[in-house]
Amino acid sequence: MRYVTVLVETGGGPLHPTERPVAESTALTRVAFHRVELLEDGTGIVLAELRGDKERYRDILDGDDRIYDYTVSGGDTWYSYVHFEPPAPLRTFLETQRESEVILEMPVDIRDDWTYKVTFVGREEQFRAELDAMPDFVDTHVLRTGSYRPDVGQLLGELTERQREILEVAFEAGYYEDPRQTTHEEIADRIGCTSATVGEHLRKVEARVFAELLGES
Repeated sequence: MRYVTVLVETGGGPLHPTERPVAESTALTRVAFHRVELLEDGTGIVLAELRGDKERYRDILDGDDRIYDYTVSGGDTWYSYVHFEPPAPLRTFLETQRESEVILEMPVDIRDDWTYKVTFVGREEQFRAELDAMPDFVDTHVLRTGSYRPDVGQLLGELTERQREILEVAFEAGYYEDPRQTTHEEIADRIGCTSATVGEHLRKVEARVFAELLGES
């Protein structure tokens, strides 16, 4: 079994009725999609993770007649369950996904620049058809591929959101290459924290990973 992780660029295209106003609001930060489903009647449901002003989020949803119902709950990082009318491109993709042998792994990480990090799991020869089913306005770029190890995903899921963010930036910047391509200070500048915070989080991540590998977790 194989996986492919791709960066999906939408340019603000219509993946969700309220996606643009939510993404453009300085009071809200989108974190991840934990579930997206197409129902038998053609409507959709989504479970999303966000941060920020819940009242601003409710105002956006209340102002769009394509939103049928929603629930918002949680603390600093909170979740929304939304029943909505999916735009045609999203509906087509979800219909294709329903029949596909390729699994869309959740959660889907959301970035600030209209991009999403998406992982598909299945047989390698099936990935091309899955990517071809993406809406026309979407561009995809393969980030990595390889043998699928679900235990790795479970381990990452045990890290805090901040730890995952710092680990991802560090990895992409070459922190774990030989020779090392970046420093704590450079990672901190990219994330907006102190180098001490970066060092602390990476030490905790590394301790968690090695404990898991050595069977001591």
